[in-house]
Amino acid sequence: MNSVNFGGIVALGLIVVVFGLSAFTVDVTELAIKLQIGQVVMTDYEPGLHWKAPVIDNVIKVPNRILTIDDRPERVFTEENEALLVDFFVKYRIVDPVRFYTSTGGVLEAGSQRLGEIIKNAIVTEFGKRTVKEAISVGRQELMEDLLATAAPTAKDLGAELVDFRVKQVEFT
Repeated sequence: MNSVNFGGIVALGLIVVVFGLSAFTVDVTELAIKLQIGQVVMTDYEPGLHWKAPVIDNVIKVPNRILTIDDRPERVFTEENEALLVDFFVKYRIVDPVRFYTSTGGVLEAGSQRLGEIIKNAIVTEFGKRTVKEAISVGRQELMEDLLATAAPTAKDLGAELVDFRVKQVEFT
């Protein structure tokens, strides 16, 4: 093989690598943020093929679908100082990818953990305002609405929107 053919193959290989590093796709189920040396440059990407400068630009993707937090049951105390185990789940969606990225570093697990702590604080607060009877039977729907209303503003600070909050089970310890 002569040096002209070898040089052409190397050049073609470099062009393919640069092209591959410059292209990125955004799926329908994703939100994308383009960062340029750590600073947010662009966020409103439509699904499809997009371009970036290799090495200088970085793309962070977060899910654009409804996500679930289904943590272990939380031990809470009612107004009467009765201990209860509350099993719950929460549905949420990331609505502001820039705020989510700046508050969690773009790590979905970190965001879920922080939202989980916000939700646990809301559970402790709302169950602490109610008697056992109110928590278990009478005001269950009202309780879930109050839990959602208590946790939603803090979740919005993370760039997330709480879609639904359900108490699956309440047991005595």
